[in-house]
Amino acid sequence: MTALSPSSPAAASDPVIRFDRVNKRYGAFQALTDINGEVAKGQVIVLCGPSGSGKSTLLRTVNRLERISSGRVTVNGVDINARDTPLQAMRLRIGFVFQQYNLFPHLTAFDNIVIGLTKSAGMPEAEARSRAARLLERVNLTARAGNYPSRLSGGEQQRIAIIRALAFEPEIMLFDEPTSALDAEMVGEVLSLIRELADTGMTMMCATHEMNFAREVADRIWFMERGKIVVDVPPSEFFGGTGNERVERFLGNFL
Repeated sequence: MTALSPSSPAAASDPVIRFDRVNKRYGAFQALTDINGEVAKGQVIVLCGPSGSGKSTLLRTVNRLERISSGRVTVNGVDINARDTPLQAMRLRIGFVFQQYNLFPHLTAFDNIVIGLTKSAGMPEAEARSRAARLLERVNLTARAGNYPSRLSGGEQQRIAIIRALAFEPEIMLFDEPTSALDAEMVGEVLSLIRELADTGMTMMCATHEMNFAREVADRIWFMERGKIVVDVPPSEFFGGTGNERVERFLGNFL
């Protein structure tokens, strides 16, 4: 699988992801304002804040699903908005899991995994099928491999979406409210899988309202409001009292 090659090699201590004065506008609406932040290798960043605060937009700038208006986003030293950036190769190294699963409804769970490996990564079909089988076994969904998405629970669909992203062996995983579309009883099985990924040292950014999950897995929490990161602290400080009135009100809704 093709890996990114920075124009000037980054040192091992350099961040995997860096946001430098990132702004995003939609016409007159300012979605992101002067975002600065770094994500180190193996670090888990949890994004939280009220709806519409810019969490999803920020995540989508990392693999250029959203082009920024100004500033710079780099992944392993590569400016992802540069014209010569190998976008397809980059996206193969950055897994993205959406709120609404985004599975192909006309394909089985098994084929939803295989098709990306063969069509996007150019993997031989036999190898792709072998990898898909191993991943389904990893999340105890082998028995559901032949089911279409409509015959899977929400939790099963989201777990398929996660392992479909993992099939490319990405360096980074991005999660955009991965449990927001799930019934309460299905949330745990998806969060358990994400916890397992965090334990392996995967570099992750996750937008979520699951505050107990954030407390357990985050290395740092970025609290966003009106397109800005207003608090960037470790979980112990975030949940122990930041002194920020807006954060305290937000937490009061969940804890």
